[in-house]
Amino acid sequence: MNAGHPPIILTRPEAAARRFAEQLQGRGYSGEIILSPVLRMAPLPFEMPPDMRGAIFTSANGVLPAPRPGMPAWCVGDETSRAARAAGWSGLSAGKDAEALVARILADCPNGPLCHFRGVHSRGRVAQRLTDAGIATTERIVYDQRPEVLTERARQVLEQPGAVILPLFSPNSANFFVHQAGSGASWFVAAMSPAIANELEGCRMKCLVVADAPNAQSMLDQVFFLADAACRIEGGASDT
Repeated sequence: MNAGHPPIILTRPEAAARRFAEQLQGRGYSGEIILSPVLRMAPLPFEMPPDMRGAIFTSANGVLPAPRPGMPAWCVGDETSRAARAAGWSGLSAGKDAEALVARILADCPNGPLCHFRGVHSRGRVAQRLTDAGIATTERIVYDQRPEVLTERARQVLEQPGAVILPLFSPNSANFFVHQAGSGASWFVAAMSPAIANELEGCRMKCLVVADAPNAQSMLDQVFFLADAACRIEGGASDT
């Protein structure tokens, strides 16, 4: 297989997983990269609020074209804010989780109403908390996250001895992965946020790190840190 890095399993939706795989290879990742999405995004019908003055996006999957160019959007993570700007919003990266997002919006104190565009499964009660704090906020459910079964190759790698690197980018993907993959005795996990790490409570991982920032660059850094740690801990057991 390789003479260096351990295998890595990418559980993101396929397009995002392929982008991250290309970034890994661009930085010299030598291990096998296995794409095994555990979520499939399914758009849902919705109506745009007529009086909205700003948007909230907690995932790039929820980003939709801006009704007016330059309308403000508060976003969780750099990737989501980039997607928002590409769609015509004035996207602001407002932290790496719902807590930081709500705190930033409250500090900015924008004139509402705002709208949180989200998936079926959402954490943080963003719209309700902002409304309770005096910033009128509605919400629209614009996509569903439907589980996918791990690929045969991903299962083989998880069952064999040796380290496996697992970058996890959302709480839902972490939850769906854990329910399929077992206890995690050989996992070296990079979580994009503390909320993702919380989904792994009870797993017997070799190592867990949380990204310094909610972006691809920080996740790449953590993957290479884990790959080096795995080589030291496993003593090369993952090389074939």
